[in-house]
Amino acid sequence: MQLNISMQLKNKKYFALAFFFILALQFSYAQIYYGAKAESILPQAQVIRINESTGKISYALLNQTSSIYESQTLPFLSKLYKLPDSYTFKLLKNEHDDIGFEHLRYQLTYKNIPILGSIVIVHFKNKKLHSFNGEIFEVAEAPIQTLLDEKTCLKHSLALINAKLYKWQLTEEEELLKQIKNDQEATWFPSGELIYCPKDLNFKSSSFYLTYKFTIHANEPLSGENIYCSAMDGEIIARENLLHTTDVPGSAVTKYSGTKAIITDSTAKFNYRLIENTRGNGIYTLNLKKGTNYGAAVDFTDSNNIWNNINANKDEIATDAHWGAEITYDYFKKIHNRNSYNNNNARIYSYVHYSTNYDNAFWNGVAMTYGDGNSFKPLTSVDVCGHEVTHAVTSNSAGLIYSYESGALNESFSDVFGKSIERYGRPTQYNWKIGEDITTGGTGLRDM
Repeated sequence: MQLNISMQLKNKKYFALAFFFILALQFSYAQIYYGAKAESILPQAQVIRINESTGKISYALLNQTSSIYESQTLPFLSKLYKLPDSYTFKLLKNEHDDIGFEHLRYQLTYKNIPILGSIVIVHFKNKKLHSFNGEIFEVAEAPIQTLLDEKTCLKHSLALINAKLYKWQLTEEEELLKQIKNDQEATWFPSGELIYCPKDLNFKSSSFYLTYKFTIHANEPLSGENIYCSAMDGEIIARENLLHTTDVPGSAVTKYSGTKAIITDSTAKFNYRLIENTRGNGIYTLNLKKGTNYGAAVDFTDSNNIWNNINANKDEIATDAHWGAEITYDYFKKIHNRNSYNNNNARIYSYVHYSTNYDNAFWNGVAMTYGDGNSFKPLTSVDVCGHEVTHAVTSNSAGLIYSYESGALNESFSDVFGKSIERYGRPTQYNWKIGEDITTGGTGLRDM
């Protein structure tokens, strides 16, 4: 599928610009101005978008006469948005693409505390400002000397989750996270980050609250959430679901896509496993054996590397997940020149046979997880695999809040790329339905 956007997207390598341009044009209600009208609002601009909720410019495309250089950009933005000295921009990421653009992502802070959702991305060509997009939110002055401490706010947040078992309480989960992140200090135990957050993640609101943000993952019952707890009085201001689920099931001799070529790992003569390291830092497909403890997952194995493991456990679906991850990596690499979901060759973990009769698939922030289904067939079809990995791409690029319009965009991007990946991977076995392989009669869950 081609992205067809007005920003002169003439070939597939404009993926990064296209992605951010879509985000700029679709986040919240807006007015868009062109030509002379745009330039009357902002000199040297040929397209301007104004967020009607904030009244601030959220996208600007400058003309070729632009004379704003990199060193002038932050003062320019501060003046444009009339920001007092208490507001500063913190650089989060600097990326170069292969068509000559440089993209810098900035977080707006108030007195060095981040403002959730207030990100500005500036795009340079030949060291001159080409365009910028993002949202600027301001916060009301609030006393900070009466703050609750982090420990108290964590107590309030854990009381809200009220899980029986948390991931940091499992040694295997802690060790696995250290391996995945290649960081011996990594832990699931939540630490608080001060951040300004709107009530219920409603970015049309003008009220932002000073909160502690905790990322809390529970194993029983399964959950993963960002909890925003008021640093003033302990009220829960907002909660954000991190298990980016979709009601589409998730992918030798595959169950859904016929016989496909895959790469595996040979550990000994007559012993192969669903692990490969030819793509980025690897594609790892593991067996949860109907459990929920990721640290206890084991390898899928085969004796002759001809994977046709049809059995009562439905192990044949493991190759769907493995091939689905491989073809998704290939799609983003070959079509958009993106190296894995984080553009830095992150290893793609897929966990199959999650829980018993689990009717979903999800990305949990570090791995893909697939249930065997109950009302659905096992959720490892290629469009579901593509959908879930795209959630990881979105998390590592746009950072969309999983709520309201941005949550809808998050899901929409995954649907669009899920079908694009299916068409790329099996062009003769393709339609516009999401999850047709996992639904009775091929009805699908959504029709694109």
